[in-house]
Amino acid sequence: MPSLRTHCIVAILAGLIAAPTLAQDKPIRVLVGYPAGGTSDIVPRLIAERVKDRLGQTMVVENRVGAAGQIAAQQVKAAPADGSVLLFTPFAATVIAKFTYPKLAYDPDKDFVPVSFAGHTPIALAVGPQLGVGSLRDFSGWAKANAAKASYGSPAAGSAPHFLGLLFAREAGIELVHAAYRGSPPAVNDTAAGHIAATVTVLSDLLAPHKAGRIKVLAVASEGRSALAPDLPTFRELGYGNVVGTTIYGYHAPAGTPAAVVARLSEAINAAVRAPDLASRFADMGFDPVGDGAEAYGRLLAAESAKWGPIIKASGFTASD
Repeated sequence: MPSLRTHCIVAILAGLIAAPTLAQDKPIRVLVGYPAGGTSDIVPRLIAERVKDRLGQTMVVENRVGAAGQIAAQQVKAAPADGSVLLFTPFAATVIAKFTYPKLAYDPDKDFVPVSFAGHTPIALAVGPQLGVGSLRDFSGWAKANAAKASYGSPAAGSAPHFLGLLFAREAGIELVHAAYRGSPPAVNDTAAGHIAATVTVLSDLLAPHKAGRIKVLAVASEGRSALAPDLPTFRELGYGNVVGTTIYGYHAPAGTPAAVVARLSEAINAAVRAPDLASRFADMGFDPVGDGAEAYGRLLAAESAKWGPIIKASGFTASD
């Protein structure tokens, strides 16, 4: 007959095993700091549809737009550390913000734990048809001849596309005035309408309007030609070897979330990212899915901080700009 001591040990162990489980009585909320229609919004919605089958509970995506993704990040920081609220974001809010906001309302390295590296998409530059330019060289010449009109939009001030645009301008010896938008769609629309000369943003947000003829992508900031658009040249092959950049997307949980919960979420999300039926959807968007775990994602974020920190500091930009 089991002793009282044995019963106590079993009860304690059962409690420890059960403690980190996800709450089944409420959906998992995924906060996104960008508006509907862009990669930051569409990708987590596609993933959410498939996570339900693996976790047995609903995943709901909610947009909390503003401050270059920081509003969503702040809300996740303040959320319960139980896996019920996650942040899906490009690395603007978790890497770049560290170098651009002296009074950032959260510490990206201490207030969150990485959950999953969902994937990435290279950054690209596109112009509107009204410019009449067909190449990056043509655009550089146009910008020199039309300095008062030479502008470019990005999804947000302090985003990777913002700084990649500055990097290109420096390398090309031209001046480009930056216009910050609330996400890619309005920047693309203004480029197509001729309100601004160009847009620098993730390739995934440019492919559809490029194929439709509304805008023209001139160069992609990947190491080599993107498998998503192999007909598009890279900045590097056009003579701008330092203009290389990709936007990383991933999931984060509030600091203190139990490791077992993070592991379960990571496994379910990564399996959804790699779902065969999503491959073509992601390809059409220009999104390269990865589905890496928490540890690998953490190492990647550290490497990106080491890369972008010096570039941002050299630009002299701060959030007050």
